[in-house]
Amino acid sequence: MISYPLMLLSKGSLTPVTITEATIDAEGITLSYNAHVLIPELYSTDEIIACALLNTDELLTAGQFIGSGPIVTLQMKYPDLQAEQVVCCYVFVRSGDGGKVSDSVWVALNS
Repeated sequence: MISYPLMLLSKGSLTPVTITEATIDAEGITLSYNAHVLIPELYSTDEIIACALLNTDELLTAGQFIGSGPIVTLQMKYPDLQAEQVVCCYVFVRSGDGGKVSDSVWVALNS
């Protein structure tokens, strides 16, 4: 059996993102994080990437610049998504030039 919390999708030297809230709702999966705590280790041009595997073998992905602010959100749109459809969810950071990544972080989702 796979232990998703122990699995790494990426391994690298960048500072990993701490997800402060992760929810599943009618729009899809919404992840929140504090971009202020990432600076100066990360730059606003670095990218946060999220992915979620569904039990239908579909892979949801979304990415955006880290940004700035105490509450930044990233959304993986998937209308009418149900919690039982999600097998696992992860986030990681990629540098603006694509040359470095962070360790991936498994995300516990709340519905």
